[in-house]
This record gives sequence, C-alpha cells and structure tokens, in this order.
Amino acid sequence: MIRRCSSSSVMIARRQPHRRRRIAVAMSGGVDSSVVAHLLRQEFPDTELLGVHMSNWDYHTEDHTDSSSSSNVSSKCWEQDWKDAKNAAQHVGIPIVHTSFQADYWNSVFEPYVDQIAKHKTPNPDVDCNRYIKFGVLKEFLWSKYQMDTLATGHYARLWDPGRDHPRPECLQEILDQDPSIDAFLSKSTPTLLAAKDLSK
Repeated sequence: MIRRCSSSSVMIARRQPHRRRRIAVAMSGGVDSSVVAHLLRQEFPDTELLGVHMSNWDYHTEDHTDSSSSSNVSSKCWEQDWKDAKNAAQHVGIPIVHTSFQADYWNSVFEPYVDQIAKHKTPNPDVDCNRYIKFGVLKEFLWSKYQMDTLATGHYARLWDPGRDHPRPECLQEILDQDPSIDAFLSKSTPTLLAAKDLSK
C-alpha cells in the first residue's frame, strides 16, 4: 500500500561524465547505517564511498559542573557515537568525516520547535531535521566539498518509481515492518538512496 507521495527524485543527478560514482553514507554509529555502508560496499565495489557523521548540538556551551547532568551524558554519548561510526567505517573499509551544522539546526529545527511548544503544540523536530539538515544542508555540503553524487541513509523505507513518462511522481511506500513512525519521520524529506529498503528492522 502506498502511504504518501513525494516529488523528490531518488538520486542527485550531478555526476560529471567520465568520473566514478561517489556515494556518501550518513553514519550515526548505529546498526542501521553501518549495515547500509556494508551493503553499498558489496553492491558497488567500484564506487567511491564516504561515511559522514553529524553532530549538530554544541554540548560545550552547557553547564558541565554536575557530572551527572544530562548535558554531560549527551556529550559522552556523542563521543561514543562518533567512535562507533569511525569503527564501523574502518570495518567496512571506507573513509569517514565529521561535520556539524549547529547554526542551521538551531535556526531551522530547535527554535521552530520551541515556538511550537510555546503555542501548546507537539511538533516532531526529527521531521524538520530531515528536511532542512540531513536532506538539505548536508546534501549541499557533500556536493560542494566532496562532489558526492548521492546520499545514502539507513532509513527503512521504499520508493515506488512509476517511470519517467508516468504522470504520478515517486511515492514513499509502506515499509516491511509497517511502522507508522517511519512514515511521519520521512514525510517531508527527500531520501535519495535507501539501501535498507527491502530489509526488516
């Protein structure tokens, strides 16, 4: 069953002729994105793969006087996530870089989230994070700095492509696990390469 449609395309059509295809893999340090990196390495052995890890919150500006504070715990979690992402990339055999879009996250995700809370609404900041950060400034950064053709993610979602001559655009389909939270998570994003689309979480 098709859940909702998006006018986004599956690939970033920017590859220059006579150049090897380049795919960036968004790696959080978790299982899903690590599996995607492994699958892509197997499926595209001649493709240039680059892992990319984001941290979009500045924990150093928070109060660290209390060693048990949530900011300290979150900071340690980020450091562990980055370490796990590097270990996964090394295991797969691909390079990995770290980047941060703190200002973009603050302006496009955090402040609108706080504004909605003040209006007694319950927003989902992950939707805006996908829309403006992961599939927005991150994709542009990867293209401008590394000339990446495609961004791959660990999302469990599928795109139905009706074909170039079909009047309907690509559609985001129901995943195998039928988790409605994934639909909401990706509803306003533009996913590009979904290597985990046919796997159960």
